[in-house]
Amino acid sequence: MIRETLEPVISEQLQQSAALTLIEAQQKPIFVDFISLTATNILFSGGCYYKTEEVYLAAFSQLGIKLPESQKKAVLKRQVEFMAGRYSAQQALYTLGVNPPVMIPVNKDRSPHWPDGIVGAITHSDHLALAVVADQKNVTALGVDLEKEINPTIAKDIAKQIISLTEQNNCAKWGCPFNWFLTLAFSAKESLYKALYPHVKQFFGFEAAELIELNTIEQSFRLQLTEDLSGNYKAGDCFRGTYSYQEGFICTLIMCINSG
Repeated sequence: MIRETLEPVISEQLQQSAALTLIEAQQKPIFVDFISLTATNILFSGGCYYKTEEVYLAAFSQLGIKLPESQKKAVLKRQVEFMAGRYSAQQALYTLGVNPPVMIPVNKDRSPHWPDGIVGAITHSDHLALAVVADQKNVTALGVDLEKEINPTIAKDIAKQIISLTEQNNCAKWGCPFNWFLTLAFSAKESLYKALYPHVKQFFGFEAAELIELNTIEQSFRLQLTEDLSGNYKAGDCFRGTYSYQEGFICTLIMCINSG
């Protein structure tokens, strides 16, 4: 009788263990330390590895991550990315102290709906997902983005969509490889978008900001708005961010500290 009672529990534990092994949960994803060390005791992060395979959907489902109705007709790649991002968000919230784990719903504008009093951002690229969260008492705006380094040939073809002539000149002045610089600019502007969108509630493109400063020693950058986004975010406003380059990926992070 005891064995029959325990068998379902043991079976579920084994399935969860297999799921955790599949996403390499015991291996700390790259960039997690970079995010945590950026602001110790303020920022909290989580992440995981994944592949675009059906077995990963089953693994994340076993770990309590569910697909919302809006994602059930999406292609497999999008579904796995969504679940990997939400799992990473749960891990980040857990380190912040949110327990038991909570699902992060999708707003009507498709942005993540974070628990009250928490700001956060999710990113994924290729096979890696990351999430970062903070208490709104400490951080008012937060954005993170992860990008695989853009191929040099592709970089030349898409550059005009991402950076201005001024930024291209800055790249030459700073002596950066063009495709690396383009990847950094792309990621930095994505992080800025994620940080500001909850405040401005409107879409804005790459042309809304320029990368005006880059420090490769401190691994930091500064973006400046080129247009008004709202009454509180106007052309000329600057935002400082940090970045890390590891294993062919660039991760950027922008956060605005609550000065009040």
